[in-house]
Amino acid sequence: MRLALPQLYRQLLVSTTTLLDEVPRPAILTGVGQQMPKRKQTKSYPRAVPGRKQVKLSGVPAEVSTRVMAPCKVELLAEPTKSSSDKKEYRVIRLENGLRALLISDIAYPLDKLDEEEKDVVEEEMELEDEEESESEVETGDEDDEEEDEEDDDDTPMKRPSSGSTGLKMSAAALCVHMGSFSDPDSIPGLAHFLEHMVFMGSKKFPEENSFESFIAKHGGYDNASTDTETTVFYFESPRRHFHEGMDRFAQFFISPLMKQEAMQREREAVDSEFQMALPSDENRILQIFGGLSKPGHP
Repeated sequence: MRLALPQLYRQLLVSTTTLLDEVPRPAILTGVGQQMPKRKQTKSYPRAVPGRKQVKLSGVPAEVSTRVMAPCKVELLAEPTKSSSDKKEYRVIRLENGLRALLISDIAYPLDKLDEEEKDVVEEEMELEDEEESESEVETGDEDDEEEDEEDDDDTPMKRPSSGSTGLKMSAAALCVHMGSFSDPDSIPGLAHFLEHMVFMGSKKFPEENSFESFIAKHGGYDNASTDTETTVFYFESPRRHFHEGMDRFAQFFISPLMKQEAMQREREAVDSEFQMALPSDENRILQIFGGLSKPGHP
């Protein structure tokens, strides 16, 4: 039976509560519930040396599984109202499990031209990788020779993939779950924020901790997540040629998260650290006052 995402997330909250009971509880997750800050993370940029040479520019990348999925009913919903100057195409769909998705396509730039430009970027990255490998094999001479090499390097600008007139952009995806800190049990405030951290700790298909963040950073992308009072949002961006694999890794957070018990203590401390950082915020204090003035029984 397929569950709507909020129901699945609620089940994860309940399961996390059960696992937390088996871990010694420090003075953490015991503060008042309030809006939590976004995960602290520095945006990464493309490295000169890519991780792999094999790239498929269209269709599904070779490293992504192409198994046949069971048929899924998709309902086409009304398109959103957009500005007359907005050249993007929008489509809103609802899946069989109740998940609603907004699909956005920027068609202002020809797709075949994007493929050509992306191919050029990959070839330049491969050339840079070959240069890096050849330079690493060359033995350095004496100190004078090294100084001369450094001067030559200073005079010669480092070769980078061209980024002049191009239509290449990042592809991006986000998921908003209609559950947040208001869904926390009274006995464990901060549980929703804790769950946001835990889903990054590996899935059945990609069991390594933080493997998603490593993959996104390796390819010059960015990812983050935040827990609010009524919603939890996960999002990422990556180059177009790595987007399919990024989506596969991203989806596994909500399909089969491992919820590793050995990572719970560490992530609880991380949540408590972010909570302490949020305490001096006047905005959070105002929200807490509103919460204290609400009628009993209200979230």
